[in-house]
Amino acid sequence: MKGNQQSASRPPGWGDTTDLALQRWGFRFANGAVERRYHEWMLDRRVPLIRVGMLASASGYVVYLLTVGLLEPASFGAILPAVVAFLGLLTMIFAVTYIVSLHRVLVPVTVLANCLSGSLLLWQIHNLIQSPDRFALAPTAMLIPVMFGFCVYQLSPAPASVASLPFIGLSMVILYRDFQAGDISVAMAGSLAAMQAIACNTGVFVSWVIELNNRRTFRKDQIIELQRNQLRMSRDAIRRYVPPSVADLIIRGQAESIDTPVRRRITILFADIAGFTEVSDRIEPEDLTALLVEFFSGMAEKVEESGGTLNEFTGDGLMALFGAPETMEPEQQAVQAIRAARDMQALMETLNARWLRRGIGLPLQMRIGINTGTVSVGSYGSQGRMTYTALGLQTNIASRLEKAAEPGSIIVSDATFRLASHAFRLEPRGEVLCKGVHYPVPTYCVVAEAEPGASEETSTEPGLAA
Repeated sequence: MKGNQQSASRPPGWGDTTDLALQRWGFRFANGAVERRYHEWMLDRRVPLIRVGMLASASGYVVYLLTVGLLEPASFGAILPAVVAFLGLLTMIFAVTYIVSLHRVLVPVTVLANCLSGSLLLWQIHNLIQSPDRFALAPTAMLIPVMFGFCVYQLSPAPASVASLPFIGLSMVILYRDFQAGDISVAMAGSLAAMQAIACNTGVFVSWVIELNNRRTFRKDQIIELQRNQLRMSRDAIRRYVPPSVADLIIRGQAESIDTPVRRRITILFADIAGFTEVSDRIEPEDLTALLVEFFSGMAEKVEESGGTLNEFTGDGLMALFGAPETMEPEQQAVQAIRAARDMQALMETLNARWLRRGIGLPLQMRIGINTGTVSVGSYGSQGRMTYTALGLQTNIASRLEKAAEPGSIIVSDATFRLASHAFRLEPRGEVLCKGVHYPVPTYCVVAEAEPGASEETSTEPGLAA
């Protein structure tokens, strides 16, 4: 019982299709909330149908007036006031279809209008028209409101019956009285009564079919929406655990383009917070968690804004790639990587001011190292879990440059310098010895954006070994 209550209280579209189960031969949803949503959905579908129905009904009554005026001019004056009043009611209902706040009264008002329509036709034809054909015309006219009540407005069976059965019953009573009075034969009375019964039964059947079809259509729409929500949540989950550019390839069905590692010239950026271990010992775990979340979120945004791929968080640092998986010209890679690094350092100042107001006593500084070179980039790992990253000597050089950088600075290798020196003012930083590299790597410190017309810096100064 408890499980059923939980299922009934859960909004549809959040877990599975159990909330969309149909009962009572498919004519009611087991979940009350879904049943209410179905009625709202159906109301939206009925509004244009009621609008068209009102126009068609009004047109029918205009034709009815013209017909009586031509064929029964003596009766025209007697039927005119009631028909004009009814046309006013139809006009009012038509206007209500454009007032959203009044849509909930449309169904009961439509039921009332249908009852009045049938009763008006029945009364006028039987009592005011003098032609002997009135006995056949009255039941035949009943087909019009029956068709509207059960089919055109797509009312559910119960209100459709309320809209049609009263005046059908009234018509049966009049037929019986006319037969008792001897105005019509038993054959005519029986045939007209049979025609009305057939029309009524057919309308009920059609109404049930329409209702069943509408409920199944609504259920399919809700299942599709559920699947869309699940797909949207899956995409969001993928993007939380996989770099957005990689996630987009997976979602587009192009995962094979990143499955097999390839050799490619890219620019690699490493960054971390200097002295983070010391700071982490001084603040509460909750504050530390909030700090890291804010740090990584902001830095990831800056990398992605510059066209980079943030592929790894490493403790208090991060690794980003420029030129993979989306290809990018080497010169553009270097420029975008340095631009991202500068934005990251500027953001660090903003974060420090915010953190100091929260009681974190020491300002934090970030070190950034950037290198450009050919690496093996792609998906690495086991069959069950893969990581998109770059492996190779050039990746190690970028990591070593980041460790050799002064807190608050950005240093780049000579390969990156040659590609970006036209866009930034870079000063020689010295040479860094990197493990696995048999030669010192000249480095440069990013100072500022290059001034327009400034000459390209080409000097190198060896000297710093680490």
